[in-house]
Amino acid sequence: CEARAVEALARLAAEHGDEQWMAPAIISSVASNADAFLARLLAASPSSAGTQAVLGPVGETIGARRDAAAVGRCFQQTGELAGPDAAKGQFVLLEGLTRGLKRGKPRALQGEAIVRGLEKLLASSSPDVSEQAVRIAGLLQLSDSPAMQTAWETAAKAALDVERPLAARLAAVASLSVAPWERQHSLQKLLDARQPAEVQLAVV
Repeated sequence: CEARAVEALARLAAEHGDEQWMAPAIISSVASNADAFLARLLAASPSSAGTQAVLGPVGETIGARRDAAAVGRCFQQTGELAGPDAAKGQFVLLEGLTRGLKRGKPRALQGEAIVRGLEKLLASSSPDVSEQAVRIAGLLQLSDSPAMQTAWETAAKAALDVERPLAARLAAVASLSVAPWERQHSLQKLLDARQPAEVQLAVV
């Protein structure tokens, strides 16, 4: 039974996913139903070393397939992660999803689950998670969403705020790289000799 096979692979990943070659072998076996595998994996052991090693490749596989329903479920599962390592796991998953979505020709993905899931991640208290969610929203061409409009505004303010740490400003500029032109236009103010060289280069 396929469901039993997915569950067995999830247990194997949770226990041994961090061992050499294990993650690629497991991912190749679950590529067609990676979102179901992710659900089982997180239920088995969300914080084990094996699980953490597999999260990125699972996210990348789901993103590369560009199936709206699967991406929506991935967002939901990512947003529901809890515990002290939740933000770390969310970031790794979203980073993998971003890599997958960047493959091939970009196209919009629609669905209430996608919008609701992204809105929750955009509101994360972790800057890493919320900034990665902004990048994904741009890749999914969800710029018309009210939540996205707020996210673009927040990123622009962070990029222009000279009081914020340099790393945070650079991350905000990177987030806006997938924003509509009217949102990116405000970054032209950063092409100023008084701004750090790193910030000016990031804008260019």
